[in-house]
Amino acid sequence: MTTAPHLVEDGHIRAIDPRSFAIVESFPMASPAELAVEIAGCRSAQGEWAARPLKERVAVLSEVLERVVDRADHLADVVRQDHGKSTTEAYFSEVLGVAEVLRTHRKFDPRWLRSKGVSLDPLSYPGKNARVEWVPRGLVGLITPWNYPLALPMRTIVPALVAGNGVLFKPSEHSLLCAREIAELFAGLIPDGLFQVLVGTGDLGSALASSPELDAIVFTGSVATGRKVAAAAASNLVPVSLELGGKDAAIVCADADLDRAAAGIAWGAFHNSGQNCAAIERLYVEDVIYDEFMEKLVTEARSLRISGEVDTIEVGPLCNQQQFDLVHRQLSDALARGAKTLCGGKSTGEGWVIEPTILVDAPSDALVWNEETFGPLLPVRRVHSVYDAVAACNSSPFGLSASVWGRDTGRAEALARSCDVGMAMVNNHSFMGSVPNSPWVGTGDSGYGVTGSELAMKFLARPQLVVVDKSKVKEIWWYPLNATALAMVKTVVQSLVAPLGKRIALTLRLLGLLSKRWG
Repeated sequence: MTTAPHLVEDGHIRAIDPRSFAIVESFPMASPAELAVEIAGCRSAQGEWAARPLKERVAVLSEVLERVVDRADHLADVVRQDHGKSTTEAYFSEVLGVAEVLRTHRKFDPRWLRSKGVSLDPLSYPGKNARVEWVPRGLVGLITPWNYPLALPMRTIVPALVAGNGVLFKPSEHSLLCAREIAELFAGLIPDGLFQVLVGTGDLGSALASSPELDAIVFTGSVATGRKVAAAAASNLVPVSLELGGKDAAIVCADADLDRAAAGIAWGAFHNSGQNCAAIERLYVEDVIYDEFMEKLVTEARSLRISGEVDTIEVGPLCNQQQFDLVHRQLSDALARGAKTLCGGKSTGEGWVIEPTILVDAPSDALVWNEETFGPLLPVRRVHSVYDAVAACNSSPFGLSASVWGRDTGRAEALARSCDVGMAMVNNHSFMGSVPNSPWVGTGDSGYGVTGSELAMKFLARPQLVVVDKSKVKEIWWYPLNATALAMVKTVVQSLVAPLGKRIALTLRLLGLLSKRWG
């Protein structure tokens, strides 16, 4: 296999085509020392942006959406160069994904950011009203990986901007072509400096996470780096949303539609070359249908196109050398421990391409069962019952998603709910990442952050309680705390559980005490 060029050279980061290893372009790196300048510019622009009415901020999304549609072919081509996806896959995962993010937030953000009244007892709090408003955090630091270089960042960028924030975006050094395209989608539509793309390696990301000038951080990436980001932000009391790795399990029940399950699991495992935090990386199949199902699954995997026309390749290359080496390390470890490949198991020699690979007989302590793979490598285990499969699913420290496949959807749903994961699915897997009004959420080592839905928006904005008091009288809890004040508070306490008739009497008594105290 041809050796890939170095990623970093002479203070520049190279965009390397994952299939041909051609250097597409080089980007000058920003130093951590330059970060203060970018932050200051973003802060200045954010104040102006937050002052604009919500309706005006939302209106920008329509113009960005038009640009996405107009530039769709170009965007798909950039994704192919940056990441290695086929044109069709780039359209499904990235172009359509970005368009849906824009359409969804254009529709739902005004509703999600709507203020809400607080119910106040008129007896205890006369003349007062209170509302919860949602106001911008301020500056949001966004650090993302390379697996979905357009759609994944936009899931945070769009709601963060609509909420009135500025965004400092540190993309992966393996997705800089796409990061530039994102910036160009917003160019001229928002204040200069409001959205900043920070080009650099891990040192720059670390400096961003450690900055006391940020008001929130959204991080997607590995568990190890997520822990470092959380620790750095905690020292500044900056809230963090963490969406980390996964080791998703799929369980095939004896009553499953085997043809559909084989097709769906092949997609769930090998889509995006397995470079998906919610890819199926562990598969448990009930004993009674194991042989028949595995024959169908292997047939599906062998049919996937890994070369040919760039428009319709189904499993492309891995994105970088590091990931290529990691997948090979897990595969070699499994084979050394007695595992067998039913298909795949080889690199093609064309860039960082690895064949879709199905493994059986890997021991439970093999790396492939325990560490995130992020590649086209699927270990399979035969189980006596689905309950054994659920127990195995829950043995992992990861808890992103799991799927159960069976015709009895009630039973399958009960099994899925018993999986200790953020997203439990029946007869499908992973696709909800393309539904922006649905939360993408995990537990355990998969992190505690949420992207998508109103839940994510409520992290990107913060609640502010606004209280207006039109009462003309002094409060009963104000000084002096005398005998009349004590009688008044006792009356209020009694009224909390009093029936209607007694409550009226207590109210009259309270009015009398009030007159006595302040009259």
